[in-house]
Amino acid sequence: MQYGVDTAEAEEGKGGYVLIPQDIYEVMITEKNDKVTKHGDPMVNVFMEISKGEYKGKLLFDNIVIPKPGSPSFKIMGRTMHFLHVIGQPYEGKFKTDSDKWLWAKLKVKVKHKIQQEGKRKGETVATVDAHDFIEPPAEDGHDPDVPF
Repeated sequence: MQYGVDTAEAEEGKGGYVLIPQDIYEVMITEKNDKVTKHGDPMVNVFMEISKGEYKGKLLFDNIVIPKPGSPSFKIMGRTMHFLHVIGQPYEGKFKTDSDKWLWAKLKVKVKHKIQQEGKRKGETVATVDAHDFIEPPAEDGHDPDVPF
């Protein structure tokens, strides 16, 4: 099929892609996709929406790998544990986690830039989530200060 095209008043763009500056952002997990890594470990693609500031509404992405003992990826288990702790999920010892319960969790993320090594953005500077943190530190006694009882 042929189409008539007039680009006289248009400018080439990248589909709305905005490079989020390196900084710390408050976000909410709004979507997730469960996958498996090439080593056979469960992995969750997490979509996080920035909830405050100039970039409110923009999305950030992270991959949370849940490595099995003995997996080559097990060296990153500390990052996974911290992420789970930050979003209020079990993170120590033996436990099960349900990625459906990750939705709507609020947290802070530190964004850094890197050069993408593969995929459709290969060679481009992209924003990556470098670290996760609590919006509010957890109460020492486990009591939520917003709950009056």
